[in-house]
Amino acid sequence: MFSLMADNVQSAMLVILKKIQADIGGVRTDVAGLKGDVSEIKGRLERIETTSRKQERNNAGLLVMMQATVGRFEERVSSLENEILRLKEAE
Repeated sequence: MFSLMADNVQSAMLVILKKIQADIGGVRTDVAGLKGDVSEIKGRLERIETTSRKQERNNAGLLVMMQATVGRFEERVSSLENEILRLKEAE
């Protein structure tokens, strides 16, 4: 009777160990998948950062161009105002 119980315990332990081994294999597969996801996310983040830096440079250039255009516009308006004042004084 004791030998039958010992055989059942040993076979149960063997089944349990096989299940644990299978679970560990599944975890390793999941971890490998996560490592791939992390490297993909890092690549996407690097592309986003590169695009962001390019946009910042472009925006700075546009700001400089707009300021120059406003400066020229102010000069032209000032010139017209001076011409209008000169014409009014000539009347």
